[in-house]
Amino acid sequence: MQISIFSGSPRKTGNSSIIASKLEQEFTNLNNKVTCDIIKVSDLNIYPCTGCESCSNTSRCVIQDDMLEIYKKVQLSDVIVFVSPIYFGSITGQLKILIDRFQPFFAAKYLRKQPIIPSSNNKIASLIAVSGMDKQRFYENAQEIIKVFCINSNIKLGPGLYLGGVDYAGEINDKPLLKNKVSELAQLLID
Repeated sequence: MQISIFSGSPRKTGNSSIIASKLEQEFTNLNNKVTCDIIKVSDLNIYPCTGCESCSNTSRCVIQDDMLEIYKKVQLSDVIVFVSPIYFGSITGQLKILIDRFQPFFAAKYLRKQPIIPSSNNKIASLIAVSGMDKQRFYENAQEIIKVFCINSNIKLGPGLYLGGVDYAGEINDKPLLKNKVSELAQLLID
């Protein structure tokens, strides 16, 4: 089983990074046949979608950057987890740029009628969002972005997790009940 965890935080040691590491540990503890990668989105060289519409004709993006590897990684993954702090009521800009670059998957499915990921797959995606404010609507907004990614990519949207009231860097370590929820989610995603 291949699992990709996309950590959307620009902070190297923030709550999202801690959660991504905890999740990786849980996945490998639950199943020794799991290969799990954490991809720190802020470390990638990714340019925003330019809206050139080249992918409408080819189902490929013309921008030559790290997204070429990300496309492959998503295609090979059984489970995809996005971990992001909430910035201004949604996922981080870094993660949003990555998701926007999945326009070729939309074009392949809806315009060319040749999906990159067939609909008969068992892939599942999830969102874990961390927020200083405890506002469920922020999670719902972020979840909608992941939902559109899933629809366009033929990936099932699985259970997610909202960790509200976690603000300063490392605060998740002071909240063992919330960290336990990450463990529970890991179990759900690989069952």
